[in-house]
Amino acid sequence: MTKAKVLIVDDEPHLLSLAKRFLERENSNIEVVTVKTAADALDLIERTEFDIIVSDYQMREMDGLELLEIIRESGNDIPFIIWTGRSREEVAIRALNLGATHYVKKGADIKSQYVQLCHLITQAVEHHRAHYALIESEEKYRTLTEESIFGVEIFRVDPFEVLYVNNAMTRILGYPTEEFYNADMQALQEIMHPDDMKKYAEIIEKLAKREKIHLENIRLKHSDGHYVHIQVSVSQIAFQGEPCHIGFAIDITDLVKKSKEIEEKTSLLEGINRILLEAHSSNDREAIGKIALSIAKQITDSKYGAILSLLGNEEIDFWVVADEVIRDTTVSRPEEGFPYSGAWGKAILEGKSLYINDYASSFPDFDPPEGHIDIESVLIVPIKTAETRRGVIGLANKPGGYSSSDLEMIETLSITIAEILITTHQEELFRRIQQISPLYLDLLDTIFIALDDRGRVVSANKTACKVLDISQHEIFGMDWFRFFVPPEESDEVRHVFDSMISGEIDPVEIYTNQVITTSGEKRLIRWYNTYYRNSDGEIAGSYSTGIDVTEAHQMELELSKKEKMYQTLFEGADIPIMLVSEEGKYLDANPAALEFLECSLEELKTKYVWDFSVDVEQDKSDHSPFVSSRQNITKYIINGKVKVLSLTVHPVESVDGTVLFGIGIDITDQIEEQEAFLIEAKQQKAFLDSLRDGVWYLDSEWKTQYVNPMMAEILGYSVDEMKGKGLLDFVFPEHLEETVAKMQAREEGEVEDHEFIFQRKNGSSIFTEVRASPVFDETGQVIGAIAAVSDMTKWKESEQKLVKQKEELSDFAHRMSHDLKALLHNILGYNELIEEENESAFTEGIRRQVDRIQSLLERSVELADSGQIIGKKEPLSLEHLLDELRSEYLSDSVRLEIGELPKVRGDRYKLDQVFSNLIRNAIEHADPTTISVTSEAHEDYSDILVRNDGLPIDPELRPLLLTSQISSKAGGGMGLVIVERIIQAHHWKISLDKTEKTIFRIRIPKSDIVSEGHIS
Repeated sequence: MTKAKVLIVDDEPHLLSLAKRFLERENSNIEVVTVKTAADALDLIERTEFDIIVSDYQMREMDGLELLEIIRESGNDIPFIIWTGRSREEVAIRALNLGATHYVKKGADIKSQYVQLCHLITQAVEHHRAHYALIESEEKYRTLTEESIFGVEIFRVDPFEVLYVNNAMTRILGYPTEEFYNADMQALQEIMHPDDMKKYAEIIEKLAKREKIHLENIRLKHSDGHYVHIQVSVSQIAFQGEPCHIGFAIDITDLVKKSKEIEEKTSLLEGINRILLEAHSSNDREAIGKIALSIAKQITDSKYGAILSLLGNEEIDFWVVADEVIRDTTVSRPEEGFPYSGAWGKAILEGKSLYINDYASSFPDFDPPEGHIDIESVLIVPIKTAETRRGVIGLANKPGGYSSSDLEMIETLSITIAEILITTHQEELFRRIQQISPLYLDLLDTIFIALDDRGRVVSANKTACKVLDISQHEIFGMDWFRFFVPPEESDEVRHVFDSMISGEIDPVEIYTNQVITTSGEKRLIRWYNTYYRNSDGEIAGSYSTGIDVTEAHQMELELSKKEKMYQTLFEGADIPIMLVSEEGKYLDANPAALEFLECSLEELKTKYVWDFSVDVEQDKSDHSPFVSSRQNITKYIINGKVKVLSLTVHPVESVDGTVLFGIGIDITDQIEEQEAFLIEAKQQKAFLDSLRDGVWYLDSEWKTQYVNPMMAEILGYSVDEMKGKGLLDFVFPEHLEETVAKMQAREEGEVEDHEFIFQRKNGSSIFTEVRASPVFDETGQVIGAIAAVSDMTKWKESEQKLVKQKEELSDFAHRMSHDLKALLHNILGYNELIEEENESAFTEGIRRQVDRIQSLLERSVELADSGQIIGKKEPLSLEHLLDELRSEYLSDSVRLEIGELPKVRGDRYKLDQVFSNLIRNAIEHADPTTISVTSEAHEDYSDILVRNDGLPIDPELRPLLLTSQISSKAGGGMGLVIVERIIQAHHWKISLDKTEKTIFRIRIPKSDIVSEGHIS
């Protein structure tokens, strides 16, 4: 991992230096920054990014817990370790409640404590980084969804409800977001195109069966009233813990429109080419007419049709070609007036095209003869040249009626066949086409280019010149391949043209290539080609009609770019993505998935899902976890290790059929934490039931939902009796207003300790301390409160005892300071001796003194934190203990005589302190030559007598000697007060005999006297 930047806060400079040195030496991926105060830490956090904070608890001005609280209140969840010499349980609990990551106690074993601290730092930083990496990944994919060109909608069907909609969906249909969320099934039907209602019903039926919907095209009404073509796919997912559907939609209106235009023009140009080719090879007008009629019906989707020609007097010559049902129909001519009735007559008379989709209403006076077909809609286009009308194309009964697009295409077709139908010789046809080209080819909205046998332009219509950005006069005679074909394609296109002109190959009917305009712009044209012959029957050149497909090609390129973009996302995603066949075989995976599965892509493609998954057996037909369209929490065995993946699967159609597309998130760590949480939850339930404090959970109406047995006992009820009762049922009437105010404060988020007076079942009052916290749901609404309740009666008594005990411990600590200073004084003495006499033998003495200081300090701190003066009593030899003190305190001028002493049960460290103080005080204040320690055995106890032959104690000081009312300067010292406290803590007694000699008597009960065999 990248270096973890650690901020250590401690007011001890030497510790900061040691911590930095040890941690950076232990792990080269750790960088330590140190500060001496919490205020400096807060200032530095504002300016610098850190991965973790390690802070001492007890510091001047602001302690570590106050620092932690300020950081958490600012919304910063950086890992935070409390690292302190204090081992008090309440400090640890408060630290963890405030959001500390760990609570670590400083120890005497320097190396071990830094190894432990280094491990905890590394673990906390990795976990924190992994957590935010997951959040960042989820945010990235959420943003991708919001900014996607695809509309996304998550919904349930029964009952219908929209749960999520992205920005793209609102853009596609133009409705505000709130209308989506308020929509019901009826609202969805209202915007559906009437012709798609059957398809809509089928989709709803499939969704109810939880079947997938793949690439269905439907039309929905936009907010401005027009219909939008949408391509949709729907899959099943788990959303907010419930089975739902997710729909993906893309607006294909422009693509449908463009495709339809290209399809129509393609059909038209193919038809024109077929007509021209037939005209060059046949003189049969009827055959040419049949082709033209077939094309006209095809491109308009008409049921019936006919093409007729007119004689010079504008009477019908005869049907050139017609469907049989029309040919067999006779239309009587009225005796007077225009000889043609109905739509035919209107078109011939006015010489204009028309389409009518409600024929009966448009011609109410038309009385068709018996056997005439029922006409619903018609499209009639005159066939005419610049000179005269030649005939009429008539079409009838298109489903849904005719459009302006139908009219435009048939008018274009009519121009092509106008002269062909009245020309009988190919040579005359070619001459006439050349003559009329300027007259009718300019009406085409498609490109027309005619080339001679050398590739020179002999004709170009206005559409072609507009595309090429040149005038019709300028283009005539120009070399097509030199001026209008890009150099990189010129040789290939010319070769195809030359091969066609020479007769080596048949005309390439459909060919797509780029043209270059005079302004240098390149356009992509789809050509439909044929050739024409001269009077000798030789190929004399080519006709080419074309469609500009540049924009359509650009749309294809954009789609290709989007495919590449999603491929990039696939490869670059930092979460596992996999493709699997419906048979369960792996087809593809991104690098993150390969890293998760710990294998190469080549290896993966040889495997099936059951080769990894713990949850899959080979004989299962559904191949979970890759069951289509659902979310799975799946365990994998990867090289002997268990990993867990949260996997969402969607079906995707490919050229090879349906594949399953899975997106996963590695939640191994989270699952382990959840399992630990479930275990902890069970333990917490048992823990709450066993607590000696009351636990009370109230809902939003302050009704009791849960109490532990102690809570019920505090108020004198059973647990069942309290369930369902309101909080105010347990409050005296005079305290109702105060109680309501405190509970309302809880709802506003206040968390404080308050004293409550409750009414017990027997009517008596009880004083309690209540710490209540509001409970919120996922939306942040208060849904209740949970309270810890303590009976204050015993607590107050304990509090008074605790205050007294703390005062005694504080007094004890000051006395301990006196003893430690004395020991340090000895160490300084040893050092001076070493320096003066160069005597290394004193080094061992110094070491023993330091060890005793360390042991005494650690032991005393532990006992003080636990509220005790002594620790566990163990069997020990007083003779051995005193013998160890002989070399430490006695000189050649003072002897220590040790008699036969009993073996006792006591705190070794504290009894060491007792006898050390008695011997040291005797030496310092009595100037003795002999100190003796003897014993007197009695039936129920034994006395230990410590006497010296030095100066007697001042009679005025004797009564005060073992109390705190005497100072060290007065003689006797604070150390004797410590002696008295330690002896009392052992439940022993100490007294000063009433004799001139100084004799301290320690009385030990028989219960603390042990036999020889019990001394370890």
